[in-house]
Amino acid sequence: MSTSTLSPRILGQAENAHRALLERLLIGTPVTYERWGALTLVAAGDHVTERDIIERLGSALKIDRDAVRAILTDLTTLGLLTTDSIHVRFSDAGRTLYNHLRQTLDAAVAELYGDIPVDDLEVAGRVLTEITARVNAKLTALKQTPANAESTRHEKQRSDNDCRIDYVEMKVIDIARAKAFYGTTFGWTFTDYGPNYCEFQDGRLTGGFTTQGAPQLGGPLVVLYADDLAAVLRRVEVAGGRIAQPIFDFPGGQRFHFVDPEGYELAVWSKR
Repeated sequence: MSTSTLSPRILGQAENAHRALLERLLIGTPVTYERWGALTLVAAGDHVTERDIIERLGSALKIDRDAVRAILTDLTTLGLLTTDSIHVRFSDAGRTLYNHLRQTLDAAVAELYGDIPVDDLEVAGRVLTEITARVNAKLTALKQTPANAESTRHEKQRSDNDCRIDYVEMKVIDIARAKAFYGTTFGWTFTDYGPNYCEFQDGRLTGGFTTQGAPQLGGPLVVLYADDLAAVLRRVEVAGGRIAQPIFDFPGGQRFHFVDPEGYELAVWSKR
């Protein structure tokens, strides 16, 4: 075995070689390099939360929260993961595929590392762990420089559901009848807010029944959330949307309705 001094070039070559091998072994499956990272985190235990995965995978791959959420959405759509809005778990198909891939990868790693002395592996492990910690610390320091301070501040202040679909509102004639139907049929739970409004929870998504207006053939009202309601209203107008109802107060916060260029009416709400 030749002797070389550890350097960024050698580290990069080793990482690229490992990634190329992993991607080759994943061919023929719906799992990509990034998706494999998420699956390995889910395999760590039965109580892994979405927040855990977002933080740990984002840190490992150096990608933002939205990118991690997209990965989890893809894996859920593929039927490999399930979620109860807090914990993320394997589906039966996901567990079977993960175990198969894990065995294949472990065999490849054993073949690659098997004849390297344990002492050498331990030294390499300590050195690489220390280098990773130092690089992460340097990245954190760079984020705090004046050039990045403002963007970092806004990133920390933004809530997880800012500018995302937050709940669905359904206009009904009889709230009690709607509760009986959806509770019996789908197991939804409910929280009443006076005689004209009832919030429902389906285990993942929150929505509401309202008697303010007749049921619409166009379907339920899709409601997004915004940290800054006024700013989003201005962006809607600039982008060509039409404000159907200006900002108004309702139990829990404020909201406005808009019509998009295709004619769909949506709403945006905020706690502020």
